[in-house]
Amino acid sequence: METLAICGGLERIMTDKMNYLAGNRLCEVVLIEVYDYPDGDAFELSPLVKRVRLGIKKHSSKIVKPMTFWQVTHRVAEVIQQEKPDVMTSAGLLGVYLYGLRRYACRMIYESHQPRFTMPLPWLVRRMEQNVDTVVCLTDGDAAEYRHARRVTVIPNYLSLTASTDVETASQQHRIVALGRLEKANGYDLLIRAWQQIYHDLPDCSLHIYGEGREREPLQTLINTLQLEESVTLHSATDNPAAVYRSADIVCVTSEYEGFSLVIIEAMAHGVPVVACDVPHGPRHLLAEGRGGMLVERNAEAIGKAVLAIENDPALHSRLASEGPDIAAQYSRERIMRLWAEEINNFQAI
Repeated sequence: METLAICGGLERIMTDKMNYLAGNRLCEVVLIEVYDYPDGDAFELSPLVKRVRLGIKKHSSKIVKPMTFWQVTHRVAEVIQQEKPDVMTSAGLLGVYLYGLRRYACRMIYESHQPRFTMPLPWLVRRMEQNVDTVVCLTDGDAAEYRHARRVTVIPNYLSLTASTDVETASQQHRIVALGRLEKANGYDLLIRAWQQIYHDLPDCSLHIYGEGREREPLQTLINTLQLEESVTLHSATDNPAAVYRSADIVCVTSEYEGFSLVIIEAMAHGVPVVACDVPHGPRHLLAEGRGGMLVERNAEAIGKAVLAIENDPALHSRLASEGPDIAAQYSRERIMRLWAEEINNFQAI
């Protein structure tokens, strides 16, 4: 992993996965943490996970010097030689560089957490998928994009929060919520523009966005420009997302793309209807049948109409809220981690 200091969905699910595998003695787990960040861990790592810090300085949040990646690949190779793992797994752009630049002395799994077509450096992505033993995708749609891989399998993300539904209380609050990093790809500017119409028609509604990131200042400027300060609040990233879901009437997901979307299944598990943009691949996978939420075109008008439709129709709200927990139950930690344990053990047996 790059670091445990970033409070993101990828970091949360990877940390929880390591803790589960190690805590249940399904395998020995070694974390290679590549970059040195000044902040502390965003998520708690089990003491049963062995942690190796490379301490490499990342020069910029956007741009990393090519020499840094060569340094990373060589340092990782040294750790592989020392630890002698049976299986190595990596994800994101870091994994593309690691696996695209060289092979390692163990079996390699690449975890695809965002659609392949969104990855930069397509020539290196192709090198990566040809080098690794298996690409693990979150949805069938993403798996279909890895046409040059030796082997592709689908293991979705799982629900790691304990769900506690209170649909009736939430539906009386007219509190709309979004959770995620404040980055352009998450489309919160689009959601704020949609809010103009929502707030005009439902002035007792409020929008609450939870997260940290580079777009905080531009988003606050947009809120001020549109004179929505009284109804839109940018919160810090929450350390209690379950409480946020319980307080919500609707959860909005307005990203440009989603590998899977933990937010969608977490909201549904808590009995909260979801309004999500129809983008590859997660929302389509989770909401294609119109159960648990509404899938809409990615524009402010469509988002606004969907939120208003649910808010103005208690029967629709109730139906979507009641459908969510059954859908989310398909993604239990125990079921998904059994699939991961089987995948890893199959590699060890080869």
